Amino acid sequence: MFDISPYRTMMRALEKATAYRRDGIIYIFVTGEMPTPCDEVKIVGTYPGNIVHIKDPGVAELFIKMGRKSEEEGEYCIPIVMPFFIEEEIEDSNHDEVAIYVNDNLYKRIEIEEWNERFAGMRKE
Repeated sequence: MFDISPYRTMMRALEKATAYRRDGIIYIFVTGEMPTPCDEVKIVGTYPGNIVHIKDPGVAELFIKMGRKSEEEGEYCIPIVMPFFIEEEIEDSNHDEVAIYVNDNLYKRIEIEEWNERFAGMRKE
C-alpha cells in the first residue's frame, strides 16, 4: 500500500513566498520542493477570484494543492527532491496581506509590498 505520510509534512516543502502589488494587481511567487518527480503542485483557487466568501476574510487568498499526480497514484516513485516555482496574479486593491493555503491548511500569511520605482531599484541590486 502507498505510504501517504510524506503528504502530512509537505507544507514544509514551501521555501519562500513573496507578494507585491502594482496597478491594482497582486503578484504572488512561491518556491519550494516536491518529494518526488511523481508529485505536482498546482493553484486551485484565489480570493478574490474563483473562491467566494459570504464575508470578506480580510486578506487575499491563494489555494495550492500538493500531491501525487493522478496518473502516478498508487505507483512507486523514486524519492528525488524536485524544485518548483509557481506564480499567480490576483486583481485586488483592498487587502494588505495574502493567506496561502496548502491542501486546505493555512501555510502562512505574507504582507503585500507596494511596487514603486524605489522598490524596483532595490530589486535590481
